[in-house]
Amino acid sequence: MIVADGIGVLRGGRAILDGVSLRAEAGRVLAVLGPNGAGKSTLLRVLAGEMAPEAGRVVLAGVAAGSWRGVALARMRAVLPQAASLAFPLAAAEVAALGRIPHAGTAEMRRDGEAVADALSRAGVSHLARRNYATLSGGEQARVQLARVLAQADGPEARALFLDEPTASLDLPHQHAVLAEARTQAARGLAVIAVLHDINLAFRYADDALLLAGGRTVACGRVEEVLTEAALARAYGMLVRVTENPARPGERIALAA
Repeated sequence: MIVADGIGVLRGGRAILDGVSLRAEAGRVLAVLGPNGAGKSTLLRVLAGEMAPEAGRVVLAGVAAGSWRGVALARMRAVLPQAASLAFPLAAAEVAALGRIPHAGTAEMRRDGEAVADALSRAGVSHLARRNYATLSGGEQARVQLARVLAQADGPEARALFLDEPTASLDLPHQHAVLAEARTQAARGLAVIAVLHDINLAFRYADDALLLAGGRTVACGRVEEVLTEAALARAYGMLVRVTENPARPGERIALAA
């Protein structure tokens, strides 16, 4: 569904990404992990078709990323950035409704109300629908932005969902709720790529993982094959113990050694 081959990005003469390749499949969640400055968010922007790399290529749904244009790209994939600012006093439901803009002028417009209501519910913010977005807490705003992205991805042309640190400002229950929804979207047939910092959330919710360090691939593949003690030590520069989760037999967890 999403194929990246030899991605390279330069900034100020420095390699932000260097030879990164991956394959993200429909119906699966791929977690992108690594230390600060590893190039995770830059990679997500390249994969989503928001920026062109200096080297390599990305293919989205069988089409070169650079060939997608405007509304067609927005209908095909939705992107949740790390942060989003608004200059207008919109209600939370109106913010979520912004995700329906790419569907204007299509038969999908008739479902706008239903899609927004469903997205607010999935993001757990239906009770905030009429609240001024600017008065919400950081975590509440993050979940409203998630609702916007879910509303955008609610259409027959949707193929991928990109989430950049979707759990960063959330409390523990909402972290799990957001990633459970990511799995639900994968079950719909979307390819989901999420930048995460929490290794244990990746163990629980991701099918596949890409581990980056210094803009280069440390490991890529099935999550249990990527997030090993040796690979994590190379990426983060510290000893990490990977063991079975005593609360969930069969699931792995990572502990600082």
